[in-house]
Amino acid sequence: MSNPIHDLYRKVVLDHYRNPRNKRSVEGADVKAEAFNAVCGDHVVLEGRIQDGRLVDIGVKARGCAISVASGSILTEILTGQPLADVERIHSAAEGIVRGGEIPPGDYGDLSALEGVRSFPVRLRCAMLAWEALTEGLARAGSEAS
Repeated sequence: MSNPIHDLYRKVVLDHYRNPRNKRSVEGADVKAEAFNAVCGDHVVLEGRIQDGRLVDIGVKARGCAISVASGSILTEILTGQPLADVERIHSAAEGIVRGGEIPPGDYGDLSALEGVRSFPVRLRCAMLAWEALTEGLARAGSEAS
């Protein structure tokens, strides 16, 4: 028997996989990072631009499974235009949704579509790969700005 909620989540993930948003390089990027999952071969290149304390532009080029590509696409939709102060809260929400932990209050768009990943522990890293790249890129950008 089909579960309508799971079917909806699957449709959202497949849509982001087949039509990834912001799959591109970012001109003038000051946030740059790559992440690679050696277990399955997923690879993410993330670039972003910070202006006035906000992530004003984010591009993610992901190659790999549907979960990895969709998560990167969702990340760009949720975080573009967000104040840097909110990025950690949103990243915590992503962790909570994917791993089954606490989710801070807020609107996280299509991110809830990744909730089904928690039933497949081997796919957790796939879902978080773009987020790992973002964390690394922001840390690098912060240390270079100092």
